[in-house]
Amino acid sequence: MSPRAGNSGRIGLLVAIGVIALLIASGAVVLAMNPPFQGEGEPEPNTSASATSTATPSPSATATATATPTATPSATPTATPTPAPTPTGDVEPTDPMFIENVTPYLTDADTGLSMIESIVESGSFAGTQDIVNPMRQDVLRLLDFPKPSDPDGWKGAVESYGGALDSLYQALGNSDVERTETALTSARTSLSTLIDLAQ
Repeated sequence: MSPRAGNSGRIGLLVAIGVIALLIASGAVVLAMNPPFQGEGEPEPNTSASATSTATPSPSATATATATPTATPSATPTATPTPAPTPTGDVEPTDPMFIENVTPYLTDADTGLSMIESIVESGSFAGTQDIVNPMRQDVLRLLDFPKPSDPDGWKGAVESYGGALDSLYQALGNSDVERTETALTSARTSLSTLIDLAQ
């Protein structure tokens, strides 16, 4: 066999091997780009559909409008009873009240006249004017309590009694027995009239 024939055989073998290698490499590239067992891929989401489905409708003006508050009915006012008028001014005096007010002064007057009579009968006038003085002051107090049923009669009787005490005071100051006895009788009579009116 000649050397030329041997070289030709090698060259042919190398070319065949190169062609096979090229085919294998091309097949690998095709498989890499398009795998034969690639499953069905999940469908890509539809952008327009997704946008449509996720869009939130704007609330209408009617839906968001603030509800008009309902007026709360006011409570029915409760009628307040009218209080009874409070009486003003002084209480209208009555005869029982009058008697209660003047009785202490009339009692003191009777006691005072009795004491003066006892002292004068003993022949002394000492201290008798001191007894009459408070009795004369009580006359003013008796005038402060008019008798409701007979104010004029009471006033006249008190003034008469006061005059009798003035005469008694002067008679005692002069140590005049006769005038003292007369003044004592007059004072007793006037006091009796007051006591009768105060019944």
